[in-house]
Amino acid sequence: MFENINIAAAAIAVAFGIACSYYDLFNKRNIPENLLWAFLGIAAVASFAINGQAGFLQGALQAAVIAAIGYVSYKTGQMGLADVFVLCSIALLIPFVSLTADWGYAAFSFAIPAVLLVFFAAVVSFSYIMAFYYFAKVGIAKKKSAGKFMGIEKRIAFAAGLALIFSVGFLFLSSYLGIDAGKAALASTFPCLLFFFAFFMPDIKDSMIEFVPVSKLELEDVVAVEKLDTALVQKFGIGRLIDEKNIAAIKKSRLKSVPVYTGMPPFLPFLLIGLLIVIFFNAQIAAMFLPHP
Repeated sequence: MFENINIAAAAIAVAFGIACSYYDLFNKRNIPENLLWAFLGIAAVASFAINGQAGFLQGALQAAVIAAIGYVSYKTGQMGLADVFVLCSIALLIPFVSLTADWGYAAFSFAIPAVLLVFFAAVVSFSYIMAFYYFAKVGIAKKKSAGKFMGIEKRIAFAAGLALIFSVGFLFLSSYLGIDAGKAALASTFPCLLFFFAFFMPDIKDSMIEFVPVSKLELEDVVAVEKLDTALVQKFGIGRLIDEKNIAAIKKSRLKSVPVYTGMPPFLPFLLIGLLIVIFFNAQIAAMFLPHP
């Protein structure tokens, strides 16, 4: 399982991943800055010691790209700053993982940034778990469907019908093309997730929002600006991420309370899940995605 990943690097990443996930789950998504900086600093030092200069530079380049993209996502309220720190640290510790498909008479392999696989596995696991969670949540909150283009019951039936039709059609097509049935069944679930989130995203977003008095706003809160009057948002320059500048803009607008995404689910535990999947199942990942004779 550790054929392509250094044990020490994996142990450091998992240990800090567990610590960060704990605070994300049980401390209202407030992760101590000292913990995040410690993770990044130790990852950098350990990367140089474990991976050598070349491996360190490769990881540092990946971390720089992640930091640039992540900071923009953070400022627009799409990603937490702690998520960016953790992804950068993983990139430093495990710059690449080599995926190999052994055909007996020949082998095909290539190196891929481990952090890409970690993020992909995290997003997939997050999507599945959140789909089940929110399916139950929006199904119970039927009163929120009033005035929308289609009631909750009809949307559930419509989304389920589309998913069933697509899945059956995909399986028949994969059988005709000779694709492994297990892989085809797994692949067919991804569009089903898209159908679910497409039909229920308004309800999911509404379930996360709470109106918070301006005096109780906290730094790094995310404002649901789409729920505010567009003219008001543009006039006072109200942004999604709560910082000192945004608080001043909100106070200038004389709003008494603003819609805030207080119910956003934690993502660091899913990054930990993605990390564990890549560490323990990178051979299976290769078997799923690499070509076979």
